[in-house]
Amino acid sequence: MAARLDLVIDKGSTFERVFTWNTKNPTTGALEPVDLTGYSVRAMMREEYDSPEPFINLTVGNGLSIVENEGKITLTIPATLSSNLIEETGKWDLEVASGTYVKRLLEGRVKLRPEVTK
Repeated sequence: MAARLDLVIDKGSTFERVFTWNTKNPTTGALEPVDLTGYSVRAMMREEYDSPEPFINLTVGNGLSIVENEGKITLTIPATLSSNLIEETGKWDLEVASGTYVKRLLEGRVKLRPEVTK
């Protein structure tokens, strides 16, 4: 089951969040980062779940970056993109995939706040 995380994006500003995918070590019970070697990562934001087109579509190298051995995923939306968004609210999720294995790590709502200074 995906973890719930709602996002608030200020239009006209660079948005950046860093996430770490951890798993529990079965022997020690300690949380350890998942090695992301061989994984792809993708994230989308849509007005509604069934909207035909995402208003943001991110992949590794295009808004998403990973640090494989630390389980870190960075989501970045540049100011040039956020300033042109016309949506006010939406839904989003982030998935990791390796071969036929796909896991939705995060999901939630997204709210875009308008800017005054342009």
